[in-house]
Amino acid sequence: MARVSPIRKLWNSDICQTHRKRSNALTPRDQELIMKRFVLLLLATLIGSAAPAFGGEVTRESASAKFEWKSTECQRPTRPYPQRNDPTRQAQMQDFALKVAYYLDCLKGEAQRDFDRAQVEMHDAIQRNLQAETDKMNDDVERMVK
Repeated sequence: MARVSPIRKLWNSDICQTHRKRSNALTPRDQELIMKRFVLLLLATLIGSAAPAFGGEVTRESASAKFEWKSTECQRPTRPYPQRNDPTRQAQMQDFALKVAYYLDCLKGEAQRDFDRAQVEMHDAIQRNLQAETDKMNDDVERMVK
């Protein structure tokens, strides 16, 4: 026989049945909005301050400022300053173009790795906090039902 959760027991109890008849119960849409707000609040709390982002780093000047990501792995190439009549000018410019392409590829790769890791860690944090809160609520309900 399936175990009935404490929340379901409370929900089906006479106390809740009477209260639901007297009050305006939350609609599924209201419940969804509450959950979305909870998750957004949780996300804002988790990413609200400057934190290392594995390879690069995510920073923010103030709470209202936009997030900034900076590479910690990729070295920006320095621009050459050849003279117009320098016979190696074209070779220097081609070499610089290759370094720029390598640098941009490096940035894209580092950013993607940071993004992928951040997504996994954010998901894990949300799941942990959601489970902890669910466990607390189940404990509260069990104490109330006893």
